[in-house]
Amino acid sequence: LVPHLLTLLDKITAHYSHVSIHSNQFNTANFQVTLLVIGHILKITKAVLEFIIDCSADQFKDTTSVATLLRTYTMLVSVKAQSTVLDESEAILIEVILLFMRSSNSVLWTQTLGLVLKFAVSLPNRFVAMLKL
Repeated sequence: LVPHLLTLLDKITAHYSHVSIHSNQFNTANFQVTLLVIGHILKITKAVLEFIIDCSADQFKDTTSVATLLRTYTMLVSVKAQSTVLDESEAILIEVILLFMRSSNSVLWTQTLGLVLKFAVSLPNRFVAMLKL
């Protein structure tokens, strides 16, 4: 389920990856629906990942979803729309990323932090977004 949800997030993020091109669409009803979809995807992803991480305890080491979550976070931070849905989606996304950091497994924590730092320094706009994280 999580890979399919992350694929949806990747497609949405790829579509809105060039903020300057889509800036006039950010205050439309269609974009608000997109934000609602992102919010629901993140809620489901959080619930599933939370369950998987809790059940597998120290054995969970899969960080493949972190890159997609970071790209989605960067897109949400770069949107200048004023929306409670946007703020809620950002908050849920931060909670999902923190799921990887709260693990008692130091390998998972180190891998996640490494991915966040690598992502942050890859492009200037990502660095600014990661500072907010």
